Amino acid sequence: MSEQRSCFHLNTMAGGDGRRFWPHIYIHYAIHYKRPVQALLEELFDVRLPFKWQKRSLSGRRAIVYPKLNPNRICDQLLKRNQSNPIDVLGLCEVLRSQQPRYLEALQAMGYSTIHTALGHKPKGIKDHLSVILATREPTEAIPIPHPFTWGKMIGGGGGAILARGLESGIYYLYLHLCTTEKMTLYQKHMQTLNSNLNALPMTSEVVLMGDFNYPIKQLRTRIPALAAFNDCMNQPETPTFLQWWDRRSVDHILARGRLPANAQGEVVTELFNSDHAAVQSVLVSDSSH
Repeated sequence: MSEQRSCFHLNTMAGGDGRRFWPHIYIHYAIHYKRPVQALLEELFDVRLPFKWQKRSLSGRRAIVYPKLNPNRICDQLLKRNQSNPIDVLGLCEVLRSQQPRYLEALQAMGYSTIHTALGHKPKGIKDHLSVILATREPTEAIPIPHPFTWGKMIGGGGGAILARGLESGIYYLYLHLCTTEKMTLYQKHMQTLNSNLNALPMTSEVVLMGDFNYPIKQLRTRIPALAAFNDCMNQPETPTFLQWWDRRSVDHILARGRLPANAQGEVVTELFNSDHAAVQSVLVSDSSH
């Protein structure tokens, strides 16, 4: 299949403002943590504070924070991006399950033929799962993941995975959001599971693999042997996609087996979106050597 595919991925940070430090911290805390902030700080620093902060319940915190999350803004930005750089395969992660209907409505209006969703981790005490969305312009069918991922029940436990196959192109699309590397035992399991899934796909088929891996490409290649057959379709290993100052690494990737980037590099989109992650986009063409 020689037709090119423009592939795009964004960690939405649930539609929050991820570029400013304190909003970034507070939004993540309010979404993911059940315990009041004083109890959390006392546990982290192993101290007992000499005063009592006003306790706000989880539902109270969410009532304050959720209005600050703006999936409508993400949808408007996606529409703008699609108009200037058309997207054939679009992946979104760190989407709250309660936000899915808004994204589905917007993506359908943008003309995507098929939209897939999958759930990731749900921290204890939180009603909202994180989820992933994969939208394709060609009709695609959902494929059961041969080796399902186990998501952790804590912040950073992984946001979900989707496997789909193009009904016209035969391309397999694997979109995922792995756990953070602070959960290294779980992360090692995720890498093993990913390797098993890549090996389970037909060797003659083209495969597009993309998402938030929470790990640089060089380290991924040393730990996931199946990636030896995959091309780095971003080819920007030194350009950070996580944009906060304490961890500026390239962790959002587009890789492909049987496909190459049409240009020397994919594009890291740092200006348009408000997430703590940059978006990544690459136009893929068939690799004649495959």
